[in-house]
Amino acid sequence: MSHTSCRSISIEAYEEMNTVVIEALDALGCDDRLTSRGHLQLLTSSNLDCEFAFFVARDNTTRDPLAISYGFLTKVSVWRNFSLCVFVSGSPVNTGLPFEFDSNLSEKEEVLGLLVSKMCKFAKRKKASVILIRDFFEDVLPWFERLPVLNRLSLRPVPIFQNAFLDIRWASYDEYLQMMRGRYRKQIRYDLKKILGDSDYTVRFFNGVEALNMVQDIHRLWVQTFRRHPDDLDQLYLTYIFFHNILKENRHGVMCIFKGQSLASFGLLLNRGETIESSFCGQDYGLTGNDPVDRVLTHLIVQHAIEKHYKTLDLGISNEAIKARVGCRFELLNAFVGMSNSFLSRIIPIDKFIKRMYHVKLDDPLMPKNSVFMSES
Repeated sequence: MSHTSCRSISIEAYEEMNTVVIEALDALGCDDRLTSRGHLQLLTSSNLDCEFAFFVARDNTTRDPLAISYGFLTKVSVWRNFSLCVFVSGSPVNTGLPFEFDSNLSEKEEVLGLLVSKMCKFAKRKKASVILIRDFFEDVLPWFERLPVLNRLSLRPVPIFQNAFLDIRWASYDEYLQMMRGRYRKQIRYDLKKILGDSDYTVRFFNGVEALNMVQDIHRLWVQTFRRHPDDLDQLYLTYIFFHNILKENRHGVMCIFKGQSLASFGLLLNRGETIESSFCGQDYGLTGNDPVDRVLTHLIVQHAIEKHYKTLDLGISNEAIKARVGCRFELLNAFVGMSNSFLSRIIPIDKFIKRMYHVKLDDPLMPKNSVFMSES
């Protein structure tokens, strides 16, 4: 239900993570993976190729912060030397809704509308051609569809990602394998034997600080993977500093596969409490050739999540077929998209550009038709 507030609320926009933004984050007790002070400081100090903006909602009488959000401006190459400036709500390196509210706030829908409206005005002032408000799971999509500002600006809903999750419900990795249908269990065991049975390959998990001396190699492998997908228009180049900043936090870690003395593949693992997240990986394709190293890395990450007793493994987006074959479920992430000029937004099918930008493909023929587990249909 929408609540109409009698109090005066204002939204302030800031183009840097200044003391006002930090004080608002602390006052609101932001500890979500997307809105925590630590995460935002990591992003803004990593020399990423984008411009950040922060939006703070305040009660004009008490000046208390009521909510906070953020986004970024980036250039997206469309054709040859032609690019568009795009404003995107949220993180340039993670998926998820970047809105944090005071826990006692009763006017969340109203404040959300004010925040989105301010984002759109900011994007227009910064001459962004396209506005992308993301990422909404299906359960909150109706809440956003009711916002008048989205209709007023002719922003249209469009699916952009499928986020893969594995719900951990096994006491051991052996139990997990035993619960799988035969063909999938056989494939996993074949992959593991192919790599782990080869004396050239070794595997090791490092806590964050332990891996700091490998950051140069980790970044080099990530760049190789990045450059293999030049059509991924949404992919932001991640810097050496970004990986260094993450690994300085010892609660995170990295799963590594070596061939001889050389790093062949890695998966960065972010500790989110009861959830472990794997969103960044890389591979030396010249070193690994046609060996199924990418699949084995996924298997090792699943094994690590089970043996460390996490409740959920978040395997992020892309490579859906591999993730489906290890038992992941998928949640659709949506966005609202349009031109900053509302007239152009009504006549230009910008949602088709966004589908191309994010390679939206909801029907992958390589995906299993049924559950990979015997006890599920």
